[in-house]
Amino acid sequence: MFNEAHNKPLNGAFIYSLLIDLYKIGIDILKLETLRNAPNKDLSEPVQAIGYYTNEPIYGELIRKAHILRFE
Repeated sequence: MFNEAHNKPLNGAFIYSLLIDLYKIGIDILKLETLRNAPNKDLSEPVQAIGYYTNEPIYGELIRKAHILRFE
């Protein structure tokens, strides 16, 4: 579990830097409080419609990378 401050994008950059290693050791679930609970959301293009902070560039890249790696 990671805590991050929405006003400090480098927190998201730190989590982003760990994604590949986490996936390699079998951690493949990423829960983010900012994502809306809506069916069929397309995480390949993070936009504000799927979550408030997804329009922040680093946070958007975190979501995009997790999607590419097939995190649930």
